[in-house]
Amino acid sequence: MDDTTEGGLSPRDILRAKWRKWSEERRARMSPEQIEEAKAKAKARRSRALATPEGREKHREQDRRWRANNRERIKKHREDAKQRRREKVAAARAALLSDPEYIRKQQEKEARKNGSDRSACKRYYERLKRKFEENPALKEAYYEKQRKYKRAKYARMLADPEQHKAYLEKMRAKRPLKPKVELTDREKEERARRRREQKAKYQRMITARKRAEREAKATEEPTARKSEPVTRPYQKPKMGRLTALMKWHGR
Repeated sequence: MDDTTEGGLSPRDILRAKWRKWSEERRARMSPEQIEEAKAKAKARRSRALATPEGREKHREQDRRWRANNRERIKKHREDAKQRRREKVAAARAALLSDPEYIRKQQEKEARKNGSDRSACKRYYERLKRKFEENPALKEAYYEKQRKYKRAKYARMLADPEQHKAYLEKMRAKRPLKPKVELTDREKEERARRRREQKAKYQRMITARKRAEREAKATEEPTARKSEPVTRPYQKPKMGRLTALMKWHGR
C-alpha cells in the first residue's frame, strides 16, 4: 500500500502531477509543427509496440489495470459524454422546432396520420391472413408466440406488487362491480318456480330423445349374426418314426 503525505496524496500521484505540469509547459513551448512531429513519433512507437503479440498483451494488461484503478474517472467521463450528447440532441431539436417549414410538415403529417395508420393496419392484417392461409403451421406458431408473451407479461405483473395493485385498480375502474340487489320473498319464489319449470322442461326433452332412440332401434331390421367359427377338439399329432424310435416307452 502506498504511503500518503500530509495532503492525502501518494508519492505516485505527486509524481504524476509533476510530470503532467512539465508536459503542459513543454507543449506550450512547442510550435504546431513540433507538436505534429511528436504525435507522429508517439503513433509510430505505439504501432511498433502493438505489432507483436507480447506488445498487444502488455497493452491490454495495462488497460485493464488502469480501468480497475480509475473507476470513478471512467464513470465521470461516461456521464460527461452522455450530457454532451443530450445537449447536442436538445440543440438540434430546438433548431428544428424553430424552423417554420419543419412545423408545417409535421402538422400535415399529423393530419394524414389517422387515415394512413388505419389503412396500414388493414394491409398488415390482410398480408398476415394470406400467410396463414398458405401455411397453417405458421398461424399456430404465431398465436403460440402471442400466448407466450401474454403469459410472461402477466407473470411479471404478478411478481411486482405495485404493478399488480395498479392492474387491479384499472380492472375495477373498467368493470365496476354491480351492487348486490336484495330480492323480496315473492321474487325469490318466482325465480325458484322458473328454475323448476326449466329443469322439468330439460328432463322431458331428455326423456323424449331416449324414447325416440329406443323406438328407432326397435324398428331397425336385425342384422344377420355372424356364424362363429367351427372349433375342432385338439388332436395330438402322431410321432414321426425317428421320434418314436428315440422315445422311451417305459421298458
